[in-house]
Amino acid sequence: MRLNPYVYGIMAVVLFLGVVYGAKAAGVWNTSHRVTESGELITIDVKDVDTVKGWMTFEDVSKAFGIPAGEIFAAMKLPPDTPPAKRLKDVMHANKMEVDDLRDWLKKRAAGAK
Repeated sequence: MRLNPYVYGIMAVVLFLGVVYGAKAAGVWNTSHRVTESGELITIDVKDVDTVKGWMTFEDVSKAFGIPAGEIFAAMKLPPDTPPAKRLKDVMHANKMEVDDLRDWLKKRAAGAK
């Protein structure tokens, strides 16, 4: 029995996508890095500044640490009209800085508040 090349191509694509989406649905395959290896969602821990990640937004940091976004922008010498919903790494890299600079500032601020 000979298999039609179109049917073979469609079956190959369906099989490939089935494996990819099946693994994602089962929690075996994750590319977002927004969960730990055990599958727990990564959130900002106010006791550990190192949980701040570049994919997070200024809103996330502002809410977690109770710091107004404007204060963060001023400390990082960012334009005051920076959208708080922008990802940290995008804004920081555009302004020739790293997310580590923000983490360092948060650590210093927390040490001064004690």
